[in-house]
Amino acid sequence: MAAGPVARSHRPHDNLGWLLVATGLLWLVKGFRLSTVPALFTVGAALTNMYIAVLTQPVFSFPWGRLRHRWERWFVDGSYAYYAVVSELAFLDTHASARPIHRR
Repeated sequence: MAAGPVARSHRPHDNLGWLLVATGLLWLVKGFRLSTVPALFTVGAALTNMYIAVLTQPVFSFPWGRLRHRWERWFVDGSYAYYAVVSELAFLDTHASARPIHRR
């Protein structure tokens, strides 16, 4: 996340800095899946892999700072859709995730 403000100061004309900050925050939010608070668990489960989708945008926009081709935009939009809807929630077993760990 610290790389975001540095990138923003060096390249203020594009969104690379904000994307790096968002990637770091989403990577940290995925730890909410370990929470026993239902709302935090739900947010963590829904956003577990979303940081990957946000990270694909700067990867495809390197080195120009912008997505230059239509197929790149389709790929990035598709990765947002996939990671937001299909990736984690379609195969999530909430019963296995929510079980407390009993130690002997």
